[in-house]
Amino acid sequence: MQKSTLNLIAVGLMSVMVNLDVTIVNVALPTIGGVFHLSLSMMQWIINIYLMMTAMFFVLAGKIADQLGHRRVYLLGLIFFFVGSVLAGLAVFDWMLILGRLLQGLGVAFSLTQAFILALRCFPPDRKGHVIGLLATAGGVAQAVGPTLGGFILHFLSWRWIFFLNLPLTGLSFLLTYAFCAKDTPHESALQVSLRNIAFFGMGIFFLMLSLNQLSSWGVESFYFMAAMAFGLCLLSGFVYMECRATRPLIGWLILANSDFMAVCIMRLLYMFGWGVVVFTLPLFLQNLLGYSEVKIGLFLFSMTGVFACLTPFTGRWVDRVGVNLPIILSLMIGFFGLCLLIVFASHPHLIFLFAGLFLYGVCAGINIPAGPAAALKSIPQNNHGTGLGFFYTLAFMGAAAGIALGGGLLNILAKNHLAKLLAFSQRISPISLDHLSAFANGSRPISQLSLSGVTSNLQQEIGASFVYAYQYVLGFACVLILVAIILMVRIALKKEVKEAFVCQ
Repeated sequence: MQKSTLNLIAVGLMSVMVNLDVTIVNVALPTIGGVFHLSLSMMQWIINIYLMMTAMFFVLAGKIADQLGHRRVYLLGLIFFFVGSVLAGLAVFDWMLILGRLLQGLGVAFSLTQAFILALRCFPPDRKGHVIGLLATAGGVAQAVGPTLGGFILHFLSWRWIFFLNLPLTGLSFLLTYAFCAKDTPHESALQVSLRNIAFFGMGIFFLMLSLNQLSSWGVESFYFMAAMAFGLCLLSGFVYMECRATRPLIGWLILANSDFMAVCIMRLLYMFGWGVVVFTLPLFLQNLLGYSEVKIGLFLFSMTGVFACLTPFTGRWVDRVGVNLPIILSLMIGFFGLCLLIVFASHPHLIFLFAGLFLYGVCAGINIPAGPAAALKSIPQNNHGTGLGFFYTLAFMGAAAGIALGGGLLNILAKNHLAKLLAFSQRISPISLDHLSAFANGSRPISQLSLSGVTSNLQQEIGASFVYAYQYVLGFACVLILVAIILMVRIALKKEVKEAFVCQ
């Protein structure tokens, strides 16, 4: 077997682990929340601390890799991911689980973008889309298997095994990369980057995500929410200002001023917002509101992840042949209709709407996920690929984190307010009991537990109606953002056509 193939297998395992971990953890989230008696906000942290760490360190990891070597940074990321998986699997307190997820996210930040670059440098440029398609296929297969595998693990073993499953894959990827991936020559002899810029960028993302993640606990009008949001935005604004004038920039003005590259990054952020909303809220709806088991939820999600896995090998070749704009625009339109069907399913829970919506969203992912990195890399010089791809994935993971945080926060606020209106006529519902019932209305507790507490069926129906009301509004907001992403990509396509017509003249 050729070294290039073994190298592709080695870094492909990272794509497998990332996608497997995301899908399995989301399926297991209701179970883990019940074991540790977590609130909706703490359940969001299990997912978002992982996404937050990747978003905070993607660019820095790419910058370090561009200057010190992609192979070295990739191996370091695998070590972080391995230690985090061990800690999360052995967790006996919620803080141990959160810390393990933090280290996993740090590992992904240091290794995922390097996986693409290590794979691409082993193949000619005209096969770039094909190689990205193969890596996306590996991730797609993991996503396809993940929900079903997670359901069986939760049913027959323990939630801890969803983290222990990463250990042999991480070890194998480390050994293959160390043995068969050639050492790369750094562009510079020493790391040159502004520590002040790093601090502004990382802390800006942290406070911005903190405000969104605590929205369900603090509330929109809370001083803490507004202060954290404002502080995060000020730090990120200061970061952009300093990048424009820095002699040792973290990202660089040439990348930030590249309108096509920034449009592709924002497109992925908006798409991933919808993805975060779906993967966080749908399992809660299916398990805690509709009463489906983990195994059935895994099988339902296979209708999305399975088609994603089947499409990604062909998407890479398609992108190489027709370019990136048409596939991305088409994928976003398909994803929009998929979200619309999931909105219909919330009020008319017939499985045909669920399967159709998930199928269309899987088609969207199968096209968009391989085409996005190809579009980003096409827009920037090769010597900035590590930094540029790091920034691309930073915004992508920020979009997913925002979808989970803001989606979960809005779900909690809207469901609670709607439930309060429905119960306003009842004098026996005090604020304390309303807070207790809102834990069921936002999906963080199984509604079936209310029957054991003597709650009437009419009240259970009102609680379920409150969740559906909030859930549809959150998905509707995600649909609006998908439309904005479509407009951005259409603008790039039209700009390209005008430029080509001008050149021809």
